[in-house]
Amino acid sequence: TGVRVELVNCFQALAEKDCTYNGIFKIVRGFNAVRKHLHDPIDFDKRIDTINALTEEANKSPDFSTNFLYWRCAMISSLYQFKSVDDMSIQTATNRLIFSICEKVDPNRDALFFAQLIRGIVLPEIRRMLKSRNERLRHEYIGIFAKLVALFRDDNELGQFTELLNDDPDHDFFQNITHIQHHRRREAFKQISEYIENGTIKGAAANRYIFPMALSTLLDSRISGKTALLEQALEVVEAIAKCMPWSSYRRLLDMQLNLALKNSKVSTEEKVPEKKTK
Repeated sequence: TGVRVELVNCFQALAEKDCTYNGIFKIVRGFNAVRKHLHDPIDFDKRIDTINALTEEANKSPDFSTNFLYWRCAMISSLYQFKSVDDMSIQTATNRLIFSICEKVDPNRDALFFAQLIRGIVLPEIRRMLKSRNERLRHEYIGIFAKLVALFRDDNELGQFTELLNDDPDHDFFQNITHIQHHRRREAFKQISEYIENGTIKGAAANRYIFPMALSTLLDSRISGKTALLEQALEVVEAIAKCMPWSSYRRLLDMQLNLALKNSKVSTEEKVPEKKTK
């Protein structure tokens, strides 16, 4: 788009004035490479070459503390590319880059980088995308979240979800919640309800990551007839609601009231017969 072109031009101007921006400019230019005079303007080859080069660089265990802006730009660009470009090769490459960077972050050694990159960029993006109405994208980000849980088991927040991981796919929450079979999703919700109720997963963490999964299921019109799945998702919402502080609980009530009013209005409009014209 024109905005992305202007972004590239902006970083090019910065790089021409200050050579320390050369690396960031190359990232921005590579991730937004386009071809002129073609029906599909995206230059997939250049974008993938940029992503693969960064992945190779990340695998060499870079010192994040001395080049934070460079890797911050790489991560933001990867996350944007992952959700914005509907191409399997691009998404596979960006997924690999995201985890090549994450795997090299040591929360003990790189505490500031972990806070700014993982907590400040990656996790907020995951929380946003867990609310997506696009099921495929939502499931992709659940997969990213599962990998982060496996990577950072000792983290106070992410560590709460390690009980959901299992080498057996039939008992792994993250694989079940994204499974094509609805009964597997139902079992996943049943499992998570128990962990929330017994305190293994605290209310704040469940509200941030599990609540959007349950709510997206309840709002999905394609599964409106799957009563057992919907009831189990509702039980998860109820379990989380019991742990919510009043401010969060009130937002939940307001949201449910707005949805109820909206659905009531739609139902009324559908029932009102059209007036006959003489």
